[in-house]
Amino acid sequence: MKFPDLLPSRFQPQTKLYRSRYPNQPMLLYKGIAVILQGEYVVKGTTTVLLVWFPHPHAKFEFTQIDQLVF
Repeated sequence: MKFPDLLPSRFQPQTKLYRSRYPNQPMLLYKGIAVILQGEYVVKGTTTVLLVWFPHPHAKFEFTQIDQLVF
């Protein structure tokens, strides 16, 4: 599937090949800063997102809070 041509090529999705040393290892999808918004609360933290295979395929989110703001 190709996204609309009105998006510059740098914003088009890129295919990425994930390799692991052993079969069925968790795959790191993202590691960095993230912001969680819920109503008037804004929480900033360091985040890791993994694709984990066992006991069933699922995304695992790890979040460590750095800062919290209330509006």
